[in-house]
Amino acid sequence: MITPPPSDPYQIYPYHWPVINPGNSWAVPRIAMPQFFSIQWDYAIDSWYYIGHGIDDAGDSYSFNLIVGRRALRGRNPVPQMAYLALGVGSHAAQKFYGSFGYGLDVSDDPTHPAALILPPVTDFSFDILFTPLPPFSDTKARIRYTGGAPVGIAGATYRIDCAGTSKDREALSLGLDLKDERGTMLEGASGCVEPPNETDKGVFTYEVAQPRLTITGGTLAIGARKVNLVGGSLWHDRQAYTLSPYGGGFLPGAGTTEEMVTQASKEVATLYRGMWIALTLDSGISMLVTPQWAPVTDWIKDPIKAKGQQWVSGRAVKRPPTGGYGNLFLPPNADRYNGGALLSGGSASDNDWDFDVNIFDPQNPQDSPHWQSPDYDNNVYGTKWAITFSDRLGHWGVPKEIFVVALVDSCENTLAGSSPFWEGAARLYSDRACTQPIGYGFVEQMGYN
Repeated sequence: MITPPPSDPYQIYPYHWPVINPGNSWAVPRIAMPQFFSIQWDYAIDSWYYIGHGIDDAGDSYSFNLIVGRRALRGRNPVPQMAYLALGVGSHAAQKFYGSFGYGLDVSDDPTHPAALILPPVTDFSFDILFTPLPPFSDTKARIRYTGGAPVGIAGATYRIDCAGTSKDREALSLGLDLKDERGTMLEGASGCVEPPNETDKGVFTYEVAQPRLTITGGTLAIGARKVNLVGGSLWHDRQAYTLSPYGGGFLPGAGTTEEMVTQASKEVATLYRGMWIALTLDSGISMLVTPQWAPVTDWIKDPIKAKGQQWVSGRAVKRPPTGGYGNLFLPPNADRYNGGALLSGGSASDNDWDFDVNIFDPQNPQDSPHWQSPDYDNNVYGTKWAITFSDRLGHWGVPKEIFVVALVDSCENTLAGSSPFWEGAARLYSDRACTQPIGYGFVEQMGYN
């Protein structure tokens, strides 16, 4: 049951939007809530991305990723629009990843208008995404909705996710989650802006916000005939609105068949970045994200074909520093810090002034450092264990000096139809190199092979 809005919400919920801008703005209008959870028609791409882990009543753990998105196919809205959905479930006990994908045409903010993706304008007490793919684009479907508590986007609000599909090996998947927001919505990047270092670089320019701590209060998971009850875990919601760089990619130049438009649009959004995106949720209440950018293979080896599968061997400890990177620190709600967090720098190849440094776990023996090789794309090798070192200047906010990150399921390779494969999966976090002292969970993306 949805809780009705209070007569004076500002007396009950002490908040204000937009979040105070701590630096230069990227563009106007600035991000404002809850409207930013709605479809942003002025942008080429929208996505609502939920990632994290779950724990069942037997103590087994799972990796979850769910992305709902829409894509303008010819550069002008409202038509034509492609909708897409990807559902990924990794089982730690089985060490197996299950992925299901759905596509459809037409996107609408009018619930009376049939479309593959429907999202009415979001209000303080209403948020409801419905994805229903159109044949022949698989049976994957999802609904994400606000269910009560504090206003949408505020700590204390509750949500429900229901999704289902069929994996490529024909296993039926079904996931239902009840969520409670423990932190509220935070700006990512610099005041919500995440962009390439130079405006002439290839890539995407995005507005992004995060709900970094959506606690799983209950739910169910079914993989084939096996059904389990979920009793814990946490998701991170990454909300993004994209504009493609005119120097890389772009919009479809003209009409084509539905299948051609879907395939080309998928390829255009495939190359988001070259490197890693890591979300960290510590038991202490701190949340962080860090994004080291890998150097192109031609920068450090003469044979790019051979090198393509080796980009996972990365970090300053193996003399392959990042070309750049950013991060964000989100402190607990009661922290004495204006805006509740800080922008972090990953430095660059020529810059040793960094806030975080991500390295493979065993830089002394790179090829023996934990990794996984794709059976489907044999040039693709992905790291599965890392060490992240943080600057001493973050210590007074309670950030550990080191965090060791271990993949929950090694085989979490994912691909949207028509795009290059990438790796994304949940991870356990430890404070010691022996990985015996757990301090939280995280989620890792590796997209160096796009």
